[in-house]
Amino acid sequence: MKQITIKLVAVIIVLVMALTGISGARAQEETTGNLKDAIYLSDTVQENDGKSLIFSVAIDEVGGRANLTLLPKGEVPFDHVDALAVTPNGRLVFMLDDGPTVYPNTMLAFYDLVTNRIVNVGVIKFNGENLYEIDQASFSPRGVLYITHTPTDTLFTVNTYTAEATEVGPVVDQATGQTVNIQGADIAFTADGSLYLITNLNTTAIYQLTLPVGPGVVSATMLSPTGDNHRVRGMAVRANGYGDLVASTQADELHVIDRTTGVDRGMILPLYWNGSIFDANTGDMSTGKLRK
Repeated sequence: MKQITIKLVAVIIVLVMALTGISGARAQEETTGNLKDAIYLSDTVQENDGKSLIFSVAIDEVGGRANLTLLPKGEVPFDHVDALAVTPNGRLVFMLDDGPTVYPNTMLAFYDLVTNRIVNVGVIKFNGENLYEIDQASFSPRGVLYITHTPTDTLFTVNTYTAEATEVGPVVDQATGQTVNIQGADIAFTADGSLYLITNLNTTAIYQLTLPVGPGVVSATMLSPTGDNHRVRGMAVRANGYGDLVASTQADELHVIDRTTGVDRGMILPLYWNGSIFDANTGDMSTGKLRK
């Protein structure tokens, strides 16, 4: 009986150690960014050509490049997809297309990655008026679509069924009390709900944003200027939202950024498509999934 008890205790110890090892490995995987990357990138191609391109992005650290793969129906019928946001489950790629200057508007549409179907939702409106000049978009882990409005430096949410926008509030630097000029670049949520913003005016910089409980001021904490003052087009998060930030630049490169400090890690990855360096135009990036 004593021997059976000893064996049973030994088995339990082994099981506990195994389960602890799995749990520890999972925790390490989530915190060190070893989960699979899911990233998408848009390119507006030429002005007034009526199309944009949507790619998936594979980061090849060994080869020192970021490889683009055009989605099956990735040539989409929108002239200027300059904001991109993927739902947390990774199925729908929402596209925001800034319309013509003669009748400014932003069309909200999505690409279904399961069916390859493109669906127009409608023109984004706020209080009955068209909302346009939108360069930044991202879904929160809860599935809420956030966008920024460049002329007013304000954060909005958007109803993805009706394209109706709701104001959250102006983005204000908590250190200076001044409104942050959010021109260009992008916003991105991490899996834990943290929200980051990169600006493109004068000195490019990365901020962490704190959302108000209700409508109010969006508090911005500047983490760091970007490494070489590179102009940023889009931003995403590696490892399903658990890893580092990654930013696409006007130099047709991806830069990996420490999301805690905002410091560029020095990993510069040129964009490649079909084995050749890709000359991107304007566009955006998005995290492809915010779940394990």
